[in-house]
Amino acid sequence: MITTDKKALEARGPEQHAMRDRIVAAAEARFRREGYGRTTVAEIAGDLRISTAYVYKFFPSKTAICEAVCGEVLSRIDAELWRIATADAPPVERLDRLFRGLLSETVALLFKERKLHDMTKVAMDHRWASVERHKAAMRATVAHVIEEGRAAGVFEAATPLEEQTQAVASAMVAFAHPAAIEHALDAGQDLTAQAVWTARLVTRGLMVA
Repeated sequence: MITTDKKALEARGPEQHAMRDRIVAAAEARFRREGYGRTTVAEIAGDLRISTAYVYKFFPSKTAICEAVCGEVLSRIDAELWRIATADAPPVERLDRLFRGLLSETVALLFKERKLHDMTKVAMDHRWASVERHKAAMRATVAHVIEEGRAAGVFEAATPLEEQTQAVASAMVAFAHPAAIEHALDAGQDLTAQAVWTARLVTRGLMVA
């Protein structure tokens, strides 16, 4: 797992935290324009008018920068999903919105310019902590909606919550995994329609008979 030393980060002051954030933002901008594979640490440093050596004081490698960028991007998706999950709407409607929201956010953040795909593929292949946090956030969001649906008497409560959560989260993978989305887009599939159909099918499986 590639991460920046937490103790070292905690020991840094606000100015250094701000510089780290600037490096991550500059790297994301570069990755979106040029792609992860074609971007160098020297170019990121050049955009900020700092030395390459100074960048390495915050990140040990380009891969570590990539993980930080990936974490920032995925956290935006997580925030939007949580907003949907906690909205003032019936649980059935929120579950439907989660599928469509996950797809739209993932496409907007990772595929709008189709330049972040190689970065996210590296992240998925190496099971980075940022990806695992994203998966955990998705499961927590799904569990929240299911729990509220069970409390309202809308979703059945005989099946263990963990099983329901895992099943729904697994159904969402097709609308979250960059490789699956890219394949579907290249094949000209209507992913929005598929998200709606899948959400309806999943919801029916959760409903009280």
